[in-house]
Amino acid sequence: MIQTSYVPLEKPYHIIEHNGNLGIQIGTLLVTREKSCNDDDSYAIETHSHPVVSYINKRMPLELKKHMSLSMPRPFEGVVWDNVELYELNVITRENGELTWEDFMQLCKKLRIRELENPNFDADMQIVENYGILRDWGIPIRHPKRNRKGEPTLNVEVAGRLQVNGKDYFHTNGDMGIVVEYADNDTMFVNIIRQAHSYMSIMEGLGLDEYKVKFWTQDIFMQDLTAMLKRDEKSLHYPIADNDPFEDYGWMAAEDYPPVEP
Repeated sequence: MIQTSYVPLEKPYHIIEHNGNLGIQIGTLLVTREKSCNDDDSYAIETHSHPVVSYINKRMPLELKKHMSLSMPRPFEGVVWDNVELYELNVITRENGELTWEDFMQLCKKLRIRELENPNFDADMQIVENYGILRDWGIPIRHPKRNRKGEPTLNVEVAGRLQVNGKDYFHTNGDMGIVVEYADNDTMFVNIIRQAHSYMSIMEGLGLDEYKVKFWTQDIFMQDLTAMLKRDEKSLHYPIADNDPFEDYGWMAAEDYPPVEP
């Protein structure tokens, strides 16, 4: 026999994430059933706890709700994530809270790893859509830290290898959640620049009209790749609104990019 009960949560609600999907957890659905019954009349029960989510921030003005991101799932409220248990959730922040840039980059990195596990998942689009959803919910992303001159600066550590599903990938730590297939330096350089493109609209959405990117590494095996990236740093320093440093490259395949000058 299966029994269910609903446990409503109190505000402020948590913004939760699972496999790249975002929601506002407004309650928990408990599902219990008898697992077994022994000859001595002893028994065991099995319990599952599923999040019940809303895609609407209740404090959001009604006029703003009419212009919510079209990427948001429907229906907007009372959706049971029946294939997810509470222990599998990642709590992002609280409703109307604030997300640090570092935490947002961790979310982006997780989405990119999911793309490696599922080729049909488009991480680039999901990152931009998730940022739009967070913005519509009133969840501000804190601007990246500033350097000693007061300039917004993205510090990107060229970290090295990451293994997913038995294959080697390159990844970064810090202020860009980049994950690309491990290959020769020229190919990785091109793919790193390509992924950085997907962050440009987010930076613009944060109101940053000027910023700097600083690549660095502690890994001696990553020094050559880091040197290539550092030579390209200046192309990333332009104000976004006036000059997109990637507009000449667009979304070409890696082999179509111009060669990297020594």
